[in-house]
Amino acid sequence: MDIKQLKEYLIDNTDYIEELLEKYFHNVKYYSESEQWRFGFTESCNPNSIRLSSRYLSYKDYKNNEVGDIFSLFMRRLRINLGKCLDLISNKTCFVECNYIKKKIYDGFFSSITKYQGENLNFFKYEDIESYPEIVSKFLLSEGITIEAQQKFNIRYDYESNRVVIPVYLKGNLIGAIGRLNSKSVGDIPKYLPILRYPKNKVIFGYDINYSSLINNRIYIVESEKTVIKAFGEGFKNLLAIGGNSISTRQKELIYSFNPSEIILVLDKGLGKDRAKELGYKPKEYMKSLIIKELSEIKTNNIFIEAKLGYIDCNDIEEVSDKENIFDLDYCDNIYYDNQEYINYI
Repeated sequence: MDIKQLKEYLIDNTDYIEELLEKYFHNVKYYSESEQWRFGFTESCNPNSIRLSSRYLSYKDYKNNEVGDIFSLFMRRLRINLGKCLDLISNKTCFVECNYIKKKIYDGFFSSITKYQGENLNFFKYEDIESYPEIVSKFLLSEGITIEAQQKFNIRYDYESNRVVIPVYLKGNLIGAIGRLNSKSVGDIPKYLPILRYPKNKVIFGYDINYSSLINNRIYIVESEKTVIKAFGEGFKNLLAIGGNSISTRQKELIYSFNPSEIILVLDKGLGKDRAKELGYKPKEYMKSLIIKELSEIKTNNIFIEAKLGYIDCNDIEEVSDKENIFDLDYCDNIYYDNQEYINYI
């Protein structure tokens, strides 16, 4: 499912949005001067407590101080995952992905995003992952990854290779799976091997499961999938993993699609320090260079918030084992922002 295309369709067919709001929310009213619907989560709620922009499909819940987009709103209201939400809204609005052509109503936000031509992702059947048994890994528990997090990310096991299997989803589709050796001592054996092979540079891990917490929020960009799962168990659901220390064009587009209020780059301590040394940079300068080269093209457009780009200095995370303290709020406040001319505030 193309989320951008579905949003464009909804913007061009606002009657469908109003029907959905009236079906699942209360006291729905549209204000044309501000291009917003206002409504309540329940009948007893203030009818102005939630506002949804008809131009950008972003919402803010003033009562609970939450922000998101139309999909995260319905995911929260109906307690469904992203895939089911996209299916429900597309079915209810008669959206047909392959036949929809965008009407040129608004300039800017959606028209500025060019469709990535090289995606061509192959999807796996869910049976392909279900052939591996569900487990709770003692190794992952020892690494601080909770049972709840393992279950949420549908952790499986491959007896043949003795690997924990981590499925990878994107927009409700099974894209692939990673196998992590189910042991701390690996020796010369690779820690990670593909179980269901997929192009990592075209996917960003955590997209589906963390979707509601990523929209219009601070996003931490980390390297490993395991870090995202561990953070989830700690209550931090605003992480995405890029699977390395560079960000592809497609990954930029996926990050951009969340309209993040802040993008914080956090590399593994060894990776950042070693790579900086290899390139002749000081660690802090290396992180700054990544912000410029990898993330400076990412812009956000949101009527409720302004965007910032930042990073955590390698000097700060150098002594942290597997970045465990990234999930400490006090530690996370030690973020460096670089608001020079190459970063655009909108």
